[in-house]
Amino acid sequence: MKITGLDILDCPIELPQAIRFKEIEMRARDYVVLRLRTDTGVEGFSVSYARGSPLREAIAILGPKILNQDALLHRKIVQSLQQNYIPAQAAFVRAISAIDIALWDIAAKTAELPLYRHLGGSTKEIPLAAVAGYFPETRPEDDLEAEIKALVDEGYGLIKMCLPGDDPVADARLMKRLIKAAEGSRLAVDAHWMWSDFNPAQYACSLLDDLGLDFIEDPFPPNLWRPTKDLRSALRTPLAAGEDVTSLAGFQDLLEAVDILRVDATASGGVPGALAAIDLAEKSGRSVLPHVFLPLHSHLVAASSVATFAEYTTEPLIDPYARLLKNPLNIADGKMVMSEEPGNGWQVDWDVAVSLSFKSVTV
Repeated sequence: MKITGLDILDCPIELPQAIRFKEIEMRARDYVVLRLRTDTGVEGFSVSYARGSPLREAIAILGPKILNQDALLHRKIVQSLQQNYIPAQAAFVRAISAIDIALWDIAAKTAELPLYRHLGGSTKEIPLAAVAGYFPETRPEDDLEAEIKALVDEGYGLIKMCLPGDDPVADARLMKRLIKAAEGSRLAVDAHWMWSDFNPAQYACSLLDDLGLDFIEDPFPPNLWRPTKDLRSALRTPLAAGEDVTSLAGFQDLLEAVDILRVDATASGGVPGALAAIDLAEKSGRSVLPHVFLPLHSHLVAASSVATFAEYTTEPLIDPYARLLKNPLNIADGKMVMSEEPGNGWQVDWDVAVSLSFKSVTV
């Protein structure tokens, strides 16, 4: 089965209002959609965030290297790309990840299996961690409380709230209120790399430490694993991080500093990179929570014993990748029922994706 071409789309979808995490401002979700074509007609898809990187351009550079190769030898293809681009691997890891994920789509479709079964998994229902509390800087506390209560009523066993971050005392007061609203579920907070220095991080997190939070996510960027490790030693509340780690060595370092490893196949070398990180976490006695992209990452959860939740942004306007899909996800009572459709979960409606794109490249 030979690879005959690649189609790459930049598909930014505007958000209802800008998401702000301190200095970071996001006005659109910058999706990059990849389609691999083969001489048998089987196609492989992947969807990724560009996250400010030239992802479309990087995939286009790699594309000629994989033309006419056997799509089912996906490990060989990816290893060759990694070896040939060692000096520039940091720039190309998301592009290689996108290609790998699309190749796994082709492999699962050829095997006539959903990816999780192709990986040896058998779990049919996946508990979901609901991501909530966007725009906390502009919403009344009553509104945030009502959102948390609604998610509990909908059956979500874990809810992750965005930490406002402007005032540590006010943040602690709000989280104390929301913990009560989340009774019957578990509440965690996402700090979105809020701190770069240990002392302000320790002060703010110490105010949250007696509240019974399930975890505090991303107090520091993932490369700052040493202050993360120091912070973990100073707190009782577990820490979570890892969604932007790009190498197995980076995961090994971070596992010294966190209780919950965040894994994203689109950023860490594709499916093998994510599986290797999950295996490291299991050997280290850590649990795993994959980062967004539920259509894909639900398959990793279904094939894993240490990834017990998959992450889901319940408000479709906040992470609107569903607009790219042919069929809605089967979600009810805080769980996702796995589809038996062969492939990696990205059932992309190509015509819709083309209509949403503003730039495209064909290789």
